[in-house]
Amino acid sequence: MSLSQSQIKFLAIAPKVSGLLSMAGSLFIIRDVATSSKKRKSVFHRVLMGLSCTDLWISFCYFLSTWPIPRDTEGVWGASGTTATCALQGAAKQFGIALPIYSGSLAVYYVFVACFEWDEARIKHIVEPFFHGIPLVFGLVTSITGLPLTLYNSANFWCWIAPYPPNCMESYQYGADGNCERGDNAWIYRLVFWYIPAWIVIFVATGCMIAVYWSVLQKERAADQFNARSGNPIQRKRSGRVAIQASLYIFSFYVAYLPTSVARLLQFFGFTWKFPLLIIVALLTPIQGFFNGMVYILSQYARYKRSHPKASVSRAVWWIIFKNKRIETPEQVKGQEAKGQDAAGGANPERFEGTLSDTFVSSAQMVEGKTQERFTSEFMNEISEQRSRQQDASEASEVFTQERSHEGSPREELWQPCKGE
Repeated sequence: MSLSQSQIKFLAIAPKVSGLLSMAGSLFIIRDVATSSKKRKSVFHRVLMGLSCTDLWISFCYFLSTWPIPRDTEGVWGASGTTATCALQGAAKQFGIALPIYSGSLAVYYVFVACFEWDEARIKHIVEPFFHGIPLVFGLVTSITGLPLTLYNSANFWCWIAPYPPNCMESYQYGADGNCERGDNAWIYRLVFWYIPAWIVIFVATGCMIAVYWSVLQKERAADQFNARSGNPIQRKRSGRVAIQASLYIFSFYVAYLPTSVARLLQFFGFTWKFPLLIIVALLTPIQGFFNGMVYILSQYARYKRSHPKASVSRAVWWIIFKNKRIETPEQVKGQEAKGQDAAGGANPERFEGTLSDTFVSSAQMVEGKTQERFTSEFMNEISEQRSRQQDASEASEVFTQERSHEGSPREELWQPCKGE
């Protein structure tokens, strides 16, 4: 497919824009977690921190886009590097396979919290090492493996696993007639090192989010049944929030990986990439960090507004950005400490640190050992108390009946004269 010079230039610049946006989103999450001692102790935030650091790394590689590609490469605008710089960028980008695997780790974390109701300590000691180890080890091994195999060459947008010269005959198709100087069998390595793991993670993450939503919904239905019997109003809000957050999480993950996956599948079946599809791939492939940051910010905004319904949007945004670094006079600080409230009349916003997990499935509270309290124990305790009251009443009635049937009892003697009258 032949492209005009302006189209080639646009495809070289597009990843720089979306890469910068992704870096900004990841940096916000990293800063927010790194500056909070409470969040640094949370498994969820440590996994999110690892995901964001990985995204920051690969987003920077996308930002470089065509610069590391060897200069004078035909059909590439802005190429200013050498074979060595191209190999470096390719290896760095391949390490980015850790990003989708980290996303899968985050989804699995929600399952352990919401479905299996594991506490923080159990998750930390049993499964957290796998949350970090699997993405980092797989990314590092595949990244290093590609170097001696000379897999990293110009892939038009950036350097990655690609055959050189372009359109050379790969040996997996042509056998001994293959004539690739570098990156032989690149298509196979792309599938094994990137696309198959990414597709597996997409299916796993989708299944995990469905399981989380279904688990929360089932617990709410159980609570609704109790409320219906006791005459209390039925409220089903948490499952709705979980559904929205699950959709947002899956959406940010799909936006980054589905376009490239579809494009590669079309290429595999012999379709030629058109310029609109190239634009989508160039713009959306580096963008996951930006959407992760937006979901993270929106979750904090939603929690702040629930705690401060009268607070303005500007005040909520100010708190989300600066939090404990708000500029206040000593009198204001003293007044807030005395009242225990903020200027808007609500609880002190420093006490509320909205997190993605809290809005998603209230996992922050669940990790603190409050899973049953929020989802099951509230109505189970009420059922237990009601049964206890019924049992006490039944025992009292039985005692009363026995006293009445007992001959010569004081109650019977007092009752008989009245009956005779």
